[in-house]
Amino acid sequence: GDRFNPQVSIRYNVIEQLLLRASWGTGFKAPSLSQLNQDPSEGWGDVTNYLSCYEAGELDSCATEDNIPTYVGKNTELKPEESESYNIGAVWDITDNINMTVDYWKLSTDNLIDTMSEDALLLFLAKQWEAADAAGQPRAELGDLFPGTSVSRNSAGRLVSMQNRNINLGETEREGIDANVAATFETGIGEFKLGLAWSHYIKYTETSPEDGA
Repeated sequence: GDRFNPQVSIRYNVIEQLLLRASWGTGFKAPSLSQLNQDPSEGWGDVTNYLSCYEAGELDSCATEDNIPTYVGKNTELKPEESESYNIGAVWDITDNINMTVDYWKLSTDNLIDTMSEDALLLFLAKQWEAADAAGQPRAELGDLFPGTSVSRNSAGRLVSMQNRNINLGETEREGIDANVAATFETGIGEFKLGLAWSHYIKYTETSPEDGA
């Protein structure tokens, strides 16, 4: 496929010793070849059957497990991870030998590629069924929520198999300040360079699946 990711930056010298700069841009990280094309691998394990528990009115105390095959492999429906960033800063030549930079930046990313456990996927689906039933809406399939995944059950509601995949899940937001002071000193025995760098996070948030949300 293809992706359009513009970037814009500006620089302005207020005076010869003081430079202001700012930038805005977008970016992407494409799924890897293995994430898109890896042959499925099969594993067996106990998976909590939250779907049957919900239908039995026991979602909050579910202890029903089924031992089933799970298949993990390629997901051709993966989207690229995407980002948007801002930066505003200044460069100040205090003297010919001492300079300072200060930058404020913000970076947000979404469509992060990750995996969820089979238990977490089924709990999420059961919570969606609960919300749909309360609203009188049709129940969703697992693949509707997370493209490439699926779950099979028999007529008694027992789990038969699951397809688990890398999926586009979650986002992060980061915001901070970076500052740097550098100095160069000429002496009779050589040139000395000193530097001090400081970085501070104002904000760092990320999403993760928990309790079906």
